[in-house]
Amino acid sequence: AVFGCHLWGEGLENTAQIMSGEMMAGVDVFDLEFIGRGGHGAHPHTTIDPIVMAAKFISDIQCAISRRLRPVDAGVITIGSIHAGTTFNVIPQNALLSGTVRFLSEENQALLQKAIENTAKAVALEFGGEFRLDYKREYPPLINDAKMALLARRAFAKVLGEDNVISDAKPTMGAEDFAYLTQARKGVYIFVGISKDLKNPTRHHSSTFCWDDENLKVLMQGDALMALEFLNQA
Repeated sequence: AVFGCHLWGEGLENTAQIMSGEMMAGVDVFDLEFIGRGGHGAHPHTTIDPIVMAAKFISDIQCAISRRLRPVDAGVITIGSIHAGTTFNVIPQNALLSGTVRFLSEENQALLQKAIENTAKAVALEFGGEFRLDYKREYPPLINDAKMALLARRAFAKVLGEDNVISDAKPTMGAEDFAYLTQARKGVYIFVGISKDLKNPTRHHSSTFCWDDENLKVLMQGDALMALEFLNQA
């Protein structure tokens, strides 16, 4: 079995979130280039504008989330960067986009990947341009085993008390490479709270990220007790 913990800013200190099933999203990344024909901004009819193609793609691809996924499923397509052109009056030759795709099942991973491919192809065809897509599959969804989650709740209840072990939290669309371990073995991943006030939570990946080292004691005690619980039942 495998067990892991993550200090978590969306949880209060001295609490732990332990859920069964889907916990964290899988994530893919992609780079997309639209290739047009550059020219003067005063004569757009003589060009194939890759910026317009990129804008159309960005708008259209969100329909994959709102109209292709079931309303009860979770998915995210985010365009994180776009680069095109060098000055105000020249239509460039190329537009480059990069983005991330997040999902909670392999079925939806395949659906969203295909939607990106088809949408890029359709946009390029509509405007008479071309496209190049580099789609990389990165991390799978992190799925907690139900029995291991129950074991983890028992362990953390000994550290924090049963009232401070939260079992009904919702999955997050962040990703975690611990997912590869839970594919290979039954396991569970736990969020250990580090915020003193949820109105002003500790924000991960931010310039203000700061937390009390005392929270490591909760994490380490919980990890140790999970191992003991598992070995005692084996």
